[in-house]
Amino acid sequence: MLSRRRGPRALQLPRDRADEAPSPRAAPAGVERVDVRADHVWGMVMAQAGIRASDIASFLGAKMTGDDRTVARPMPFHAAGPGDMTFWQGGLPPDRMPAGSLVLMTAKAAQSAAAAPCSVIVMEHPRAGFARAVNEFFAPRAPASIAATARIAPTARIGANVHIGEFVVVRDNAVVGAGSRLCDHAVLAEGVVLGERCIVGEHAVVGCEGFGNELDGDEMVDFPHLGTVRIADDVRIGAGSTIARGTLSDTVIGRGTRISQGVNVAHNVRIGELCTITGQAQISGSVTIGDRCWLGPNCSIIQKVRIGARSQIGIGATVLGNLPDDSVCMDVDGLSRSEYRILRAWLSQQGAKR
Repeated sequence: MLSRRRGPRALQLPRDRADEAPSPRAAPAGVERVDVRADHVWGMVMAQAGIRASDIASFLGAKMTGDDRTVARPMPFHAAGPGDMTFWQGGLPPDRMPAGSLVLMTAKAAQSAAAAPCSVIVMEHPRAGFARAVNEFFAPRAPASIAATARIAPTARIGANVHIGEFVVVRDNAVVGAGSRLCDHAVLAEGVVLGERCIVGEHAVVGCEGFGNELDGDEMVDFPHLGTVRIADDVRIGAGSTIARGTLSDTVIGRGTRISQGVNVAHNVRIGELCTITGQAQISGSVTIGDRCWLGPNCSIIQKVRIGARSQIGIGATVLGNLPDDSVCMDVDGLSRSEYRILRAWLSQQGAKR
């Protein structure tokens, strides 16, 4: 007769070690170990004591009105209360403002909230200012350290103040710029150049061999990948993304670009500065993307296409041909902004006739 377990069995330590706490792994010589202790609210971290509204305004280079109150934590607008920092991105604020808080808002909104029981920092882009302030004063920072399980080639070059997580692999002649962070299980292949202050997410692979082959009669011939990947400063690569090295030239990612989770960037791709590439985007080989473009989730870009600067590729869109600057592609191929506005107006008219 089978016995039925009443629940999971608790893990029992040997008696002589039951009261011992595991000792932290020693940091590399010259690297200070940081012990982050904080309460978490809404996924964010409580600030250390002593941060004042004027400190935040000074950091942002913005004007502040109201009391110079102590700020304890960042919070969403609808949940903010005394001692919290929040922001209002829209036009006119609601009648009820969070009393005792610090609110970042536009000048127009601040005029309407002049009598509100809160402190106000006036900014053109409150959400961006809020993000800067949270990153500076509230967000935890990974300590400069290299995990014992990381595998770093002797010929790799590692900059100052770098955090390298568990089971990271950095292969021969790869370069990791100062202040960068390689999260657990990330891989930098041979010769990859990573700029300063970059982040490579968990299980992301940078510099893997791309997918290229030629059918020669009854035989498939793999095309060689002799290039590498060059990534500029302040780039972020999300968890599980892959960036293939070039064939005879390099794959290049421009300054400040953000690549989300699960993105595939094929060989020889060149992405400009300050682009946003969202989740599951598929960028085929030898594609060129201009500065400040936005690529929506699950979009697909066919090989050798050129996408002009400041273009927007919609969710699930497929780009089959070149797009000029300021294009909008919502389905297949692409439209200029003016053509898109005309199409929207026409569709609205058709809807009104029904």
